[in-house]
Amino acid sequence: MNQKFSVNAKLKGLSIFRLGIKIVPVTLILVLLVQNLTGQVVINEIMANNKTIIKSNTGKYSDWIELYNKGTESVSIAGWMISDNPENPSRYAIPSDSPDSMVIAPHGFLLLWADGNTSAGIRHLPFKLSKKGEFLGIYTLVEGKMVCLDSIRYKGMKQDISFGRKPDGGKNWVDFKKPTPGTKNL
Repeated sequence: MNQKFSVNAKLKGLSIFRLGIKIVPVTLILVLLVQNLTGQVVINEIMANNKTIIKSNTGKYSDWIELYNKGTESVSIAGWMISDNPENPSRYAIPSDSPDSMVIAPHGFLLLWADGNTSAGIRHLPFKLSKKGEFLGIYTLVEGKMVCLDSIRYKGMKQDISFGRKPDGGKNWVDFKKPTPGTKNL
């Protein structure tokens, strides 16, 4: 049985949208559940000019992106997309062949290496971050439509100073003279 639903919602603190379509109630519940779980993962801290802070598994100081799960349930980001270009949100799909290694525990962190070297492992991205500043976004598909889960347009970065949320998962972004990759922002 189809019913008409009109939903007003706030998506990630961005804009309000109105959805007035005929939809099967079970599908609506699934969409809201997916949005609730995926909306808990945010870009939490980034470093685009890493010279001495942390080395990747390749032994090099690479740019990095820290994701944070501010929710109370584990979330797998396998199959999600990440991009430094808002016009090409599907620039890189996070591999789903090792989904367990891409699960973020509740209030947990996951580091991705923006080093342009995907052959170095599942957590390495095919692009580097610009130390002059740029866009960064994470996306997923919901019912065949691309949904931006979180994004940031950051300014230029000085060497070994990260840019992140304070507190973790919060709305405020600050520079960190003592970066905290993979741990709580202080």
